[in-house]
Amino acid sequence: MPAYKYKKEIVEEYGWNRKTLYNRLQKYDLHIGRGMLSPAQQKEIYECLGYPSGVEEEDYEGLTLPEEKKV
Repeated sequence: MPAYKYKKEIVEEYGWNRKTLYNRLQKYDLHIGRGMLSPAQQKEIYECLGYPSGVEEEDYEGLTLPEEKKV
């Protein structure tokens, strides 16, 4: 099972800067909060933006994505 990651690690996996990550996440209406990202949050990002090289999709199989918040 994947470990929790900092946003900085996600940015480095894609080879982007932080602003680029946030802009791309906004396109998919994904809002990541403060703190570390859970494996489920990571999967949600990877499912929207594609899995970067070095990150195996199989590692995230079986993880359920966070449910949408109902307002």
